[in-house]
Amino acid sequence: MEDGFVTCQIRQGCQFWEFHLKCVSAGNRKAIYYEGFLTAPSIGLKESIKILEPNVPMHGFSTLAVAIFNVCLGNDKEASKVFQLFVAYHHDLRSDDTCEMGESIDN
Repeated sequence: MEDGFVTCQIRQGCQFWEFHLKCVSAGNRKAIYYEGFLTAPSIGLKESIKILEPNVPMHGFSTLAVAIFNVCLGNDKEASKVFQLFVAYHHDLRSDDTCEMGESIDN
């Protein structure tokens, strides 16, 4: 994922869990992104959106996640608004920069 960080170390019960929670509480955008994204399977997309919303629109990955989660929930109008925020603050959805963001998640 972003910057090659090993996300398995910030899950509950893992080495950096307590530190991660402190970062989330302090408003660290990257920590909030990881929290919202990684907990989605266990807490659900609606709750994950609530975690990620403070990052929107300034944090690109969070903004994309909120937009995609809204699509998955069938909230097309809200998804459209968030995608438009992404374009306004970051990149066109079809741009190479956006594709590179997606590729960086795979690495």
